[in-house]
Amino acid sequence: MNVQFWYPDNAEGIYPLVVFSHGAFGIKASNASTYRELASHGYVVCSIDHPYHSFYTVADDGAVTLINSEYKTEVHFLASWFMIKSLVISLQAENPTRRSFFNFLIML
Repeated sequence: MNVQFWYPDNAEGIYPLVVFSHGAFGIKASNASTYRELASHGYVVCSIDHPYHSFYTVADDGAVTLINSEYKTEVHFLASWFMIKSLVISLQAENPTRRSFFNFLIML
């Protein structure tokens, strides 16, 4: 498993641990500024790579793993569907005369 850690400055003793799992397509260093901020407030942060669910991952030995194309297609489809659904709902609320047209599109 590919992981990366961020530690508080001058870390000695026991600190709370935050395990961070990035969102779809991200890499373990995707949110490094957030990890540094958490570490500056006394947290140890561990971020995990997700081979095949990230655009790419690089293991400690240098091996590169690329995203699984089926997973990428699935995430893009779901994200598009949710964005369209959200847009349709907001447009329905703003303009009731379009409601039947958008309801028809949702049913497709």
